[in-house]
Amino acid sequence: TSTLAVTTDTWVQNPDYPDSQVSSQELKSGTYDGGTDTARSYLKFDVSKFTGKHITSATMSLYNYYSATCSTSGAATVVKRITSTWSSSSITWGAQPSTTTTGMASNTGHWGYTGCAANWSNWNLQTITQAWADGSTNYGLQVRADSESDSTTWRRFRSANYTTSGYAPKLVVTYNSYATTSSLAISPSSVNAYSGKRYVTTYTPTLSAKVTDTDGSTVKAQFEITNDPSYSGETSYSYTGTSSSVASGSTAKLAIPSASQLAASHLRMRVRGYDGTDYGSWSSYIYFVPNVAKPNAPTVTCDPYTQDTWTPKASGSVTCTLDT
Repeated sequence: TSTLAVTTDTWVQNPDYPDSQVSSQELKSGTYDGGTDTARSYLKFDVSKFTGKHITSATMSLYNYYSATCSTSGAATVVKRITSTWSSSSITWGAQPSTTTTGMASNTGHWGYTGCAANWSNWNLQTITQAWADGSTNYGLQVRADSESDSTTWRRFRSANYTTSGYAPKLVVTYNSYATTSSLAISPSSVNAYSGKRYVTTYTPTLSAKVTDTDGSTVKAQFEITNDPSYSGETSYSYTGTSSSVASGSTAKLAIPSASQLAASHLRMRVRGYDGTDYGSWSSYIYFVPNVAKPNAPTVTCDPYTQDTWTPKASGSVTCTLDT
């Protein structure tokens, strides 16, 4: 879990404060007079450390020191993901960035009025933060009233510029890293130098792979064996098994049980890591062929010589045939 401080925040209000209030000690949203005066706030957090992570929770908190009501039945204060560029120093009411309702978070609580002392207001931003982790550009967040004609939506929050510490906007994110794999192997096996095919010489080989979790968790390896789709008409085969847990960065191993003999002729294998919370991505495939039976000894014939018999030296050339 990481707690992020806001990197920039500001607000604009129509019509009295149309330019950015980037140096203000507060943030505002909503309206107190049916929409005649309306405020919106803008914030941004640096979420680059979560790229490629699984976000299990994300909560943005603003310290709400004044509201127009204590009621929770009015229109919500919403947080939207911004989808275009903006500058906290130059944003104006007339030139605001675009937003999306995808992942929009709502809060209907109000604090800082008679009967409801100032307190933290929270928004669930798991979907928005996951979108950033998955590659969506982080342009920041907009805080506004869901209905900008509802006078109960007026709210004022402490900004990052507030002189007393401990009240600045924050984003608390809990995440999990996906386990990775490398060095996938199957033993005993060897690659035929002529055909390039990997041959496995037992029906109960041992599968192995190095598994790593950047969070330091213990990791398991899940192996999957299926038919090579390049060869049709062969006996269908499918096996999935998971190793015991090993320390991150160690090699996980799994022996194929004897009851799961590799009956097909051409197979492929892949692996993925599992840290107890998430499965990582599948590795690329290793292709192999079970070849357990020993080959028969070749027959050799050499005319005019006869097998197991002493024969005089041939007077001319001799033709020998090896049948493999």
